[in-house]
Amino acid sequence: GEQRTLLTNVNYSVTEDTSVYSPADFSTTWICWEGDQIFSQGSDTSFDIAVTKDNQNIVCTFTNSRDTTDITFDKIIVGNGPSSDYNWYFSVDGQGAYQEGDLATLPTNSGPYAVVETSQYGNLYTLTDAWGACSLDNGNIILNVGSELATCYVQNTRNTAEITFDKIVVGGGPGSDADWSFTINGLAGAYYDGDSVILASETGPYDVNESSNYDNLYTLTDAWGACQLDSGQIVLNVGSDDSTCYVKNTR
Repeated sequence: GEQRTLLTNVNYSVTEDTSVYSPADFSTTWICWEGDQIFSQGSDTSFDIAVTKDNQNIVCTFTNSRDTTDITFDKIIVGNGPSSDYNWYFSVDGQGAYQEGDLATLPTNSGPYAVVETSQYGNLYTLTDAWGACSLDNGNIILNVGSELATCYVQNTRNTAEITFDKIVVGGGPGSDADWSFTINGLAGAYYDGDSVILASETGPYDVNESSNYDNLYTLTDAWGACQLDSGQIVLNVGSDDSTCYVKNTR
């Protein structure tokens, strides 16, 4: 709004005061009008101007537009389902609901922003890492925006629980606890008394089958803890915590 009286046919340099903002983070244009006609225009924080006649009225304006860049969200899931990368949403300082592959347009060289993730499967996964434009700070996702395009990588790992097998033999030999092996339908491996298996938390039921050289001498009579008997079948359900599958056979 400031007005200046200029001498005719004298070249003047007009410079914007950039002490109140960072010119590197703004795109600056200027335009000068004589009435409803453009007198001159350009892109910079300064320009030269000269009036060529008396009573010439020139109005010049600087326009500063904040530079922005795009941040891409990349969700990484480690471990088994049920979640996929697309089941997670991210907000930036409480704004937006960005999914896998979405772009957030933010001012360059800004931050830190608090990124919060949500998912219907959030209780089954643990936030384990963040890198690129994002980082983890005491379990919180922090986004810092530079001057270039960047990606915010966020990794969540499937929660697991450790299941330990405990064979209990009642009524004496010849069989001992160590003579029985257990298999879990759909999974490779055989487990013995005291062995453990890591399984995704909050999963099941799994059918567990036992085998021994002494099967014909013992009857499966009970199961408890992580396991139970259902019509003579050992059934395993995995909770959120480590647990023990107790299986009893009676002579």
